[in-house]
Amino acid sequence: MRAAPPTDRGPDWRDAGLCRSPEYRGQADMWFATSHDKLDRSLAEQACRRCPSLGACAIWAVLSGIEYGTWGALHEEERAALRKRLGPEHRNDPAAVARAVHQALNPAAGQPRTLHTIWENRTHPLPDGHLGWRGKPAVDYGGRPYTKKQVAFYVSRGRMPVGIVRRTCEVEECVSPLHMADNEERAQRAAAREKAAV
Repeated sequence: MRAAPPTDRGPDWRDAGLCRSPEYRGQADMWFATSHDKLDRSLAEQACRRCPSLGACAIWAVLSGIEYGTWGALHEEERAALRKRLGPEHRNDPAAVARAVHQALNPAAGQPRTLHTIWENRTHPLPDGHLGWRGKPAVDYGGRPYTKKQVAFYVSRGRMPVGIVRRTCEVEECVSPLHMADNEERAQRAAAREKAAV
């Protein structure tokens, strides 16, 4: 009977990872928190952003198709969105993945800040066609604050909302433009329902 060949790996980026330090050992709930566990996800992302292995970890997770957990400050939805954006022709290309990861981790690098770029950088897919929002619920742009719902409304309609923007779906964290309506649209829908009921 032959012995299995040694499988020891040489030192690499994993050895420097903060997640391997005693401070974070045994905290799988934090590293593998779901989208509903916002605090744990936020703590994992903050730890990742301090880690010397940040970029290498994120690139490895995207290239490897890791489905769950926070790796290199990217949650599973963000990695899935990156792989989708890269398409089948580039998702296994280390250079293309490295560029996409760099842009995801540094969204302001190289692009002008507009409500559209804020939207692209802050949203991520949720199940059943809903969209989630990363970060604070409001952003400052052009010297004034915008709520995430106002941004969603603006990027899809090309105009500022009239009055309050409200969700039309049951998913509390959803910011899909398809699931938003301002005062004007809600009034139009109510009038159409009344007319149809007659």
